[in-house]
Amino acid sequence: MSMSIDASYFTFDSDNASVRELKLNIVCRKKLIEGSRGILQGTSALLLCFDESEVRKIVKECKKVLDYLGVAEVIDTMEDLVQFLRDISPALSRAAREVAARAAELTHPPHAETLNRCLDSVKQLAPVLICSMKIYIHILTEASDLRHQINELDAIVNEGVRAAEKQGGKTMQARLETAHKWLLHPAADPVTRVEGQKAINSIVSQGQRIADGLQGREKAEVLQLCSEVQRLSDKLADLCASGKGDTEEARAITRELTDKLHELKRATERAVVNRVVEDFIDVAAPLRHFTDAVNAPPESPYPGTPGRESHFHDKAAALAAFSARAAAAAGVVAAGVGHNKRLADQLIHNAQQVEKLSPQLIAAGKIRLYNPDSKVAEEHFNNLKNQYADAVLRVRDLCDQAVDPLDFVRTAALSGHYAPAPPPPALPEALSRLHVADAAAPPRPRPPPAPRPRRAPTAC
Repeated sequence: MSMSIDASYFTFDSDNASVRELKLNIVCRKKLIEGSRGILQGTSALLLCFDESEVRKIVKECKKVLDYLGVAEVIDTMEDLVQFLRDISPALSRAAREVAARAAELTHPPHAETLNRCLDSVKQLAPVLICSMKIYIHILTEASDLRHQINELDAIVNEGVRAAEKQGGKTMQARLETAHKWLLHPAADPVTRVEGQKAINSIVSQGQRIADGLQGREKAEVLQLCSEVQRLSDKLADLCASGKGDTEEARAITRELTDKLHELKRATERAVVNRVVEDFIDVAAPLRHFTDAVNAPPESPYPGTPGRESHFHDKAAALAAFSARAAAAAGVVAAGVGHNKRLADQLIHNAQQVEKLSPQLIAAGKIRLYNPDSKVAEEHFNNLKNQYADAVLRVRDLCDQAVDPLDFVRTAALSGHYAPAPPPPALPEALSRLHVADAAAPPRPRPPPAPRPRRAPTAC
């Protein structure tokens, strides 16, 4: 019995100790968990601070790139563009490198994909930005030249508008008629005198513009006529202003001025037609010869030249000279058709296209010459060649519209560029030739008559 009690006490005591140890283990476990949680939270906060610091560094590099991009809006010269590239290239490379490293460290796939996609966009847009800036700078330069040309054209147009008559005398013939109204009655009312003076000044101004594109004897002739017409007009105006419009001296000046005006009109028209005949009689030959020189095989030098390169340079110089002559001739024709503003504008525009395309075509031909197996060089050369040919043909067609066809054919025949077919002989002369030929020729033997076919017998 005592043994049973002792055993029970020992068992109870053991159970009691076990219970106390279990309670202590639960408390310790809770404290251990709380301590571990605190350690993890502190470590996470520390890593987050470090991560935010790295992100701030990346953002700082990106802001540097944005600051450089803000400077891009004020760059307008090639020197500034070169310095801009030197400044932005290191910053852009460093930012791209750090963003790529950051994207590789991210554990959230959508965020990593977003960063990679944005980085690819930056890499694609950076060269586009540089090319756009280069084009912008070139456009600024061309725009400056274009503004200068527009200002010159505007000055010419304003001068023509100031010299134009109130009653719409826009053509050379209309201005001559307006001038004749004053020349027929020099002592007429002041309005007629002023309109006549304006018409004569407009004719002289147009003649001077045409003379600017001429050379040699034709230029000297037109300028001399313009000077004489202006001198006589001023002298007659002074006489009319002083009340001497009905004197014999005024009438003599009127007759001389009328003759000089018609002579100036004929000289300007003849100069324009001559220029068109000389420069546009064969517009395909210079381009064809240049194309043959570009496409010449390397192993086949041309006779009489050291080689294909020398032949190429000769044909390139000939093409450049032809382009300059064609553009100058178009300017002369445009000055001669000042009454047709649309046609004059088209002539000037296409002449500028010929001048711009000529050096580009020569450069493309040189590239093609040194790279005969390159398809890209061939395609580039053919593209520019087609553009140049179209521009030259447009200039020629516009010049043909501006000149009188009969004057063109007559001038071309006189200069030897065009030989018209001989006219057919008159009818009596043709008949006489026919009779003479028949009398001189021996009589032809008459052919024997063909046998008549017999009819087949028919059954009764």
